[in-house]
Amino acid sequence: MVRILFLAVATFAAGLLAGSLFWPDAPPARDSGARTPRDDRRGFVGDTRTPGGAPRNGSDDGNGARTPADPGANADASVRDLTRGAEASLARIGDSAQTQGVLSGNGKIAGTVRDSAGRPVAGVVVTALPEAQPFDVTADRRRARARGHKDRDLSRVAAEAIELELWRRNSRHTARTGSDGRFALDGLMDARHNVTAFHNEYAIEPLARGRARVQPDAVVDFLARRVAEVPVTIRLSEGASADHAWLVWRTENDRGREAWTQAHDKLRLPVGTVHIKAEVWTPAPLESEETEVVVRAGEPNARVELALEGRRVLSVHLRMPPGLVQPRNVAYRLRLIQGGAGAGGGSDDLDPASLLRDRAPKKPWSRDPGHAYWFDLEPGRYMIAAFAGGRRLLAHAEAEVKDGATEVSLEVSADDLGKSIAVRLLGPDGGPVPGRAGFRILTTTKGRTRQHRADALQRDDGSWMVLLDGVPPGDTREATLRVTSQYGAASEPFSMRAGGTVTIRLGKPAVVKLRVGGYAGSGVEGALYAGLRADGGRSGQGARGGAGAWGPVGADGTAELRSQPGTYKLQLVVRRNNKNWVVLVQPARLTAGDKELTVQMPVLHTVRVRWAGGGKPRNVVLRCTDPILGGFRRDAPLRGKKASFALLAAGQYELRIGPKRKTVRVPTAEVVLE
Repeated sequence: MVRILFLAVATFAAGLLAGSLFWPDAPPARDSGARTPRDDRRGFVGDTRTPGGAPRNGSDDGNGARTPADPGANADASVRDLTRGAEASLARIGDSAQTQGVLSGNGKIAGTVRDSAGRPVAGVVVTALPEAQPFDVTADRRRARARGHKDRDLSRVAAEAIELELWRRNSRHTARTGSDGRFALDGLMDARHNVTAFHNEYAIEPLARGRARVQPDAVVDFLARRVAEVPVTIRLSEGASADHAWLVWRTENDRGREAWTQAHDKLRLPVGTVHIKAEVWTPAPLESEETEVVVRAGEPNARVELALEGRRVLSVHLRMPPGLVQPRNVAYRLRLIQGGAGAGGGSDDLDPASLLRDRAPKKPWSRDPGHAYWFDLEPGRYMIAAFAGGRRLLAHAEAEVKDGATEVSLEVSADDLGKSIAVRLLGPDGGPVPGRAGFRILTTTKGRTRQHRADALQRDDGSWMVLLDGVPPGDTREATLRVTSQYGAASEPFSMRAGGTVTIRLGKPAVVKLRVGGYAGSGVEGALYAGLRADGGRSGQGARGGAGAWGPVGADGTAELRSQPGTYKLQLVVRRNNKNWVVLVQPARLTAGDKELTVQMPVLHTVRVRWAGGGKPRNVVLRCTDPILGGFRRDAPLRGKKASFALLAAGQYELRIGPKRKTVRVPTAEVVLE
């Protein structure tokens, strides 16, 4: 038991090293606007010491090793030991050759930081961190989520966390604002970056609201609001002190939400008049009354005391039939049907399926697909419904919401699920296939094949219950069931008669270890993706869909793609401005096992187009006619009778403005149409 607990806690702590354990050059500002509430699953009244007064850490032998006291007491010590070991490892390799090559490019992000009066703020640390990550780390992380803690190698987990942290440190760029409030971040790779700013005396956020996520060559301006620390005490209804809570505050022009703990009882609030209240979620939903506080800068602020009381909450529990596990993608909806302004006259004429069409539903707070919670609803009678896959009604019920807590149970009946077939997935070794799976039904009518998405529910024994929605009761046609999972895809014929079991065996996957030559310095670092598209699939913009595999190219120019054996098109795609630009396509035939492929990153060109004819056309269309690149189309607006197309590999293209067409061969500097 001790070993399992230690491994679980250590694995969790190692995962945190990639993000929250190592701060940027300056810690991010805590004033980040409204956030989704978190349930830390801790009690309110806590003490880190035993009744005798000794710390709950076990004994220390002076060499970093600790003698376990008990599993719960040793958890904190295990985390600290792992943290110290990881920090020591990073310190030892910090000056090694692995950290000398800073990941950079030619990108630049600039902007200004000003206060609410428009005055520049000097000394603000601005940090840009690219969103791209090493592909091998993200791939390992996905595979690890499919395994339990007992199957994970702790040394591998720590190595992944350290590798990711090294990559983050090497790709992070910082700058400091001058007396004019301006900053410039140079040498950025071609990838989307998260830009944050920090100053001890200000809460700083982008003028555009929300977190700044921009491509290089963007301008990001920040607004700085003066803040000061305010000590806070939160008490439960019986007078005991809470050990954590969420503090929600608002001013005349702004609002925010901050996590609070008893160990750090001070909160950074905007200077001026602030209205603040406290919220907690476990073991019961509690809330304090809103209190007005005057926050002053440059002098100690008086302590704020908030008393927690019960609040109105509606909790919904989804209960599946025996043998079925909870679906992972459950959508909950509710609608007031009686007792509120504008409510309907009752539930007799209310179709529960119509709740899914609500344009602005009141979303619940939940971290478990089997439970949903709504807080501070208006008293009245409500209709609640649960949908699987965001479209199929599982169950519905009515509930009367009053003061205090209201609990509702949504019972899913096996009869309501309709016709279904049982599907058992087996891996190459004959064992069950863990993780998620997607199912589609292929039917053929008069020589025409149609593909239908099928909802599926997983059973306790690992098999699946595939629902045959929309199939008439007497329909017994033969069809094909296609399944896709993280281990590949396969198909199996079956009869649409209800009942029976279909067994689908996934063969040994083909693993492509791809290396892209000439990737460094290509100008698309951090934005390049590699994919396998089933032969015959459509390529071009939007090429991420379809069968096969897809993943980013890592910082070292490598990627690993996993799919079933077959004939594919290997594609390199540049992801930019939420669009995919194909830059290379070549055939690939995969067999079971590992296969190493090396492709050369093509030189990408920019073509400028000028319109010399009459009239004022609005846009120009570029269509790729090169059989190697596949067919795709791009549109660009004509501004001042000029337009440009970037990220074009060498090949043959066609340009069209109205009825005028012209075939061009890239590379070329400028094309004139008239």
